[in-house]
Amino acid sequence: GVFRCRAAPHLRREAALRALDDAGISEQNLERPLPSVPLRIALLTSADSEAAADFLDELRSSGLAFSVSLFDVRVQGRDLEQTVLAALRATAAHAERFDVVAIIRGGGSRVDLSGFDLYSVGEAVCRHPLPVLAGIGHQRDHSLIDDVARSFKTPTAVGVAVVELVREFLEQLRELQVGIARRAGHLQ
Repeated sequence: GVFRCRAAPHLRREAALRALDDAGISEQNLERPLPSVPLRIALLTSADSEAAADFLDELRSSGLAFSVSLFDVRVQGRDLEQTVLAALRATAAHAERFDVVAIIRGGGSRVDLSGFDLYSVGEAVCRHPLPVLAGIGHQRDHSLIDDVARSFKTPTAVGVAVVELVREFLEQLRELQVGIARRAGHLQ
């Protein structure tokens, strides 16, 4: 059902989180394992935002072969709920095309960020079949999405995290390659 709370934003967030806890789904997305090589990213953000530019710059500068599908959503205002939910439905319906979903937005006032405290958005994140990474706002900002997804606090931090995951995997591959080469040398 639809859950609405007209209380102050922090109370709305707490009430929505309690409702997700009561439904037994608040940890569902957090329990999804992160892929070792998250190269295929569904990016939910405002296409022309600084958040998108910062995130994409982080990926580009890594030199790694990321594939980003941008879902242009409203990140504040009354269209946030509708556009974010539509993007989450679309990425869930085509989950085989992506490794992770990243929801990012730069900082703003508490009211600007309040759409990310909506129960419907939190529920969609909890139930999403892919791990959801959140970089909403700045260090001091907190939303419901930060409680139910992997929170990295800023859009740039989400970019850094996915780059680091891929680099860690590549390093493990290099170590395996060296170990195999050593063992093969001993066989001759």
